[in-house]
Amino acid sequence: MMTMRFGVIGSGSWATALAKILTDNGHIINWWIRNASAIAHIRARHHNPQYLPSVYFKTDLLNLSDSVREVVAASDCLVMAVLRLIFPLRLRNWSGLP
Repeated sequence: MMTMRFGVIGSGSWATALAKILTDNGHIINWWIRNASAIAHIRARHHNPQYLPSVYFKTDLLNLSDSVREVVAASDCLVMAVLRLIFPLRLRNWSGLP
């Protein structure tokens, strides 16, 4: 059985909780995080240092990236988990995506 590849855009509490639920259910997560130091921390310590720090991940199911283009291209389904106030700004920054 092939699992769905989810893309999670954002790294706050909601994105972290969704990534945890999805990976716990065996889904591969392509996770866009804008902060390279947060990506390094999650890879090394298996948790998000800023949001829900007590939640630990199976990192073999996480593909972390600071490139939204990579996350979009590698995902079957995208979940936008960014603040409503910055959502329009993010979309403008990402215009021209495939």
